[in-house]
Amino acid sequence: MSETTFTCEGCDDDAVFWVYERWSEEAGMATEHEYPLCEECIDSVGPQNLDGAYANYLFKIDTVAEAFGMTTL
Repeated sequence: MSETTFTCEGCDDDAVFWVYERWSEEAGMATEHEYPLCEECIDSVGPQNLDGAYANYLFKIDTVAEAFGMTTL
């Protein structure tokens, strides 16, 4: 894998995943959090705000394209 410009939020290694979560803290007010993680730290990640789940709640994990020699458009 090639080096990325993203640093893992958990340990400062090169990040290869983006974690994204959207939830509601107040009625009708969406909150979003996105952060990069490495291969080791991704093993322990999961939804953190299920108590704020609503119709548009979202939790997803995507790869950092640059970590695999691709570019993001």
